[in-house]
Amino acid sequence: MDIATSQTEFDSKYITAGEITKELGITRTGFLYGRRRGILPEPIVAGEGRLMMWERTPEILAAIAGWKETINSRKFA
Repeated sequence: MDIATSQTEFDSKYITAGEITKELGITRTGFLYGRRRGILPEPIVAGEGRLMMWERTPEILAAIAGWKETINSRKFA
């Protein structure tokens, strides 16, 4: 398996905090605050806590979509 294939496989299976912050349009600080509030379940942690990731499950994707909806409703309220 080559590196590109491995990366594609990883990306399809996991979602990282960086990807979530980009999707939501928030800072890492905002992301960490939301995570501490319990918006997302505990992550898989690597690199001494510098990398957080979750399996791309319907539950995680729904939580992210709900969070995005909340953010957008506040922006346009």
